[in-house]
Amino acid sequence: MSYQVSEQLRLRADWDLLLNVGDEDETGEADINVFSVGPEFRF
Repeated sequence: MSYQVSEQLRLRADWDLLLNVGDEDETGEADINVFSVGPEFRF
């Protein structure tokens, strides 16, 4: 998802879901949610 602030600036938001990360016997296994928000500059 993104929102155009101006011709050169856009705000961006992302969500990634990573399933079954890790080894259950060694490090443990889990699902991971990654949320990120940031600017995108265009030149």
